[in-house]
Amino acid sequence: MKIVIALAFLAIIGSLVSALFFMMRDKGRTRNTVRALGVRVGLSIGLFVFLLVAHQLGWIQSHGVPIGVRRRTPARLEPADQPRAACGSGAASRTAPRTASSTRSTWAADICGPMGRLSTCS
Repeated sequence: MKIVIALAFLAIIGSLVSALFFMMRDKGRTRNTVRALGVRVGLSIGLFVFLLVAHQLGWIQSHGVPIGVRRRTPARLEPADQPRAACGSGAASRTAPRTASSTRSTWAADICGPMGRLSTCS
């Protein structure tokens, strides 16, 4: 399976190189460049469809984030007129009303805590 995918990538790169060659040699007088780029697009779409079908048939397995696992999302921001209770580092900046310019830095402090680790405060 890996060999088929590697050969498809090599064919795509080969088609791209041939399009560059025809573009430099023909200087736009023939349609060779357009044909080579069309082949590259067709090969790319074909590879994508092949990967989808191979995954559905179980020929290849994904090793990334499993489908259905939800990431932990940060707490939503309160309106500017409601101060947030202090917790962990950066408490002084979180109790002040939030503005658009301070939202990013306080959001990072809420999530990461004092040493860049996830904070458990809520």
